[in-house]
Amino acid sequence: MTYIYQRRLCRYQAYYSLDYALTAENERALLDNEVPEDLQEQKERRRKLQKAFRTLTPSQQRRIYKRYFLCMSCAEIARSEGYTISAVCNSIHRSLKKLKKNYDL
Repeated sequence: MTYIYQRRLCRYQAYYSLDYALTAENERALLDNEVPEDLQEQKERRRKLQKAFRTLTPSQQRRIYKRYFLCMSCAEIARSEGYTISAVCNSIHRSLKKLKKNYDL
C-alpha cells in the first residue's frame, strides 16, 4: 500500500499543494495568464527534448521512462528487466548525459 501511495505522490506532487486549492477557477486563471511567447517557448523546449530523446537507444528510452515518468527505482527496473542494479543505474546516468549533450545542440 505504501509503495502505491509513494508512486502516486511522485507522479502527482506537482499538481497538489496544501497552500493552494486547484479549482477550475484557479486553473482558468493560470491558463489565462499564459503569454503566447511563453507557450511558444514551451513548445520549442518540448520539441528539443523529444528530438534529444529519440537519439537514445530503445533500452535507454525505456529506462528513462520507467525511472522518471513511472517513478520506479533502479532496483525495480533492474528486477523487471533482469539486469543488475549497477548496470541500470549506469545506463540511466549515461542516458542523461547524452540527453543533456543532444539537448544543448
